[in-house]
Amino acid sequence: MPKFLLSWGKYKGTILYRLGLKFPHLQLSSAPVIWIHAVSAGETKAAVPLVTQLQQAFPGAQIVVSNTTCTGHMEAKKSLPQAKAHFFLPLDFSWVMSRLVKQISPSTLFLVESDFWFHLIYHVKKIGGKVVLVNGKISERSYKRFQFFSYFTQKLFSLFDLFLVQNDTYFKRFSHLADAHKIHITGNLKWDVQPDLLSLSQKNDLKAQLKLANKTIILASTHDPEEKWLLEKLDILWQLFPTLKVLIAPRHPERFQNVGSLLQKKNYSYALSSNPSQITGEEQVILIDQMGQLTKLYQIVDLAIVGGSFVSHIGGHNIFEPVSVGTPVLFGPHMHTQKDLQQQILQSQSGLEITLDSLVETISKLLSFPLSISQNSSPMQGAAKKTIDLLQNVVELKAQAR
Repeated sequence: MPKFLLSWGKYKGTILYRLGLKFPHLQLSSAPVIWIHAVSAGETKAAVPLVTQLQQAFPGAQIVVSNTTCTGHMEAKKSLPQAKAHFFLPLDFSWVMSRLVKQISPSTLFLVESDFWFHLIYHVKKIGGKVVLVNGKISERSYKRFQFFSYFTQKLFSLFDLFLVQNDTYFKRFSHLADAHKIHITGNLKWDVQPDLLSLSQKNDLKAQLKLANKTIILASTHDPEEKWLLEKLDILWQLFPTLKVLIAPRHPERFQNVGSLLQKKNYSYALSSNPSQITGEEQVILIDQMGQLTKLYQIVDLAIVGGSFVSHIGGHNIFEPVSVGTPVLFGPHMHTQKDLQQQILQSQSGLEITLDSLVETISKLLSFPLSISQNSSPMQGAAKKTIDLLQNVVELKAQAR
């Protein structure tokens, strides 16, 4: 058993599943199975409108959902409770995938965005299942790698029945790697996600719980060292807005402790959202040390700054989520994995691209003269419906003897 895997706290309790030494207990009937695989929380959220449409188009099918990360698994259980099973996808060993695929026996496997597992895909095809990429994307870096390993790429992508991609850029890249007749642009499923809106009383209750009485901003989905950089700029902002409250929600839960240590080292007064009884209302910062809170928190803040966009190796996160609940969004210059979201947000004037140098001036203006935007107003919705329309001639749902 690889020593490094055992040392990772985030895999505690799931290691046997990930190594294929233990398999999920699935209680499936003989009805056809649709298998959705989404790596993490963002991909899982994007799959929600697709699952809704799939259930309408194929009402007799059973849905099962697999994830790679713990955050994805938690999101799947929360957002897709109707699924017959939620489980972790094991490492892509042939014997492991062969056994798992035979156990599930899916009519169709949907891979969300860009997670390509050769043995998983191979064994689904081997039992006669269909394989479809949905909300497909491929970064320039990954594209070059696939080009370099052209023999493997051809073998892998020839197994797919459909590639349903987000935009023209990804269409062109996939067209150089796979059969262009199988590739279609459907748009980004994230535009179709319907947020869980809080009532006025729920918003007030959440504000009271966190003791938010003044202007509040959230630093969401941040990565190291973004918290350090942003806090250095906020030091200047606190001189202009002494009562400003800052919520920090790191992207990954394993970093909660490190961010807390940073706040302590830099002498910021802070409290943990998981311990509301300790929140006094006098803190500068509230560290959001719980997962699955962003949609709620976006609805009670004045401004959202979405991380992963100030470090070049990440390339941005979902900047539409705050906009979908009526909160203006700011993001950094590195948004190469979210180009379509970036362009639409800028065109609709519901958010701004900033640099660290322009952060203080921009936030000062927006706190003094708030940007008014409407909730969930996007002409780019409809990706889930387009996806279903294209699937009608491909997906064949077959009952299985179990």
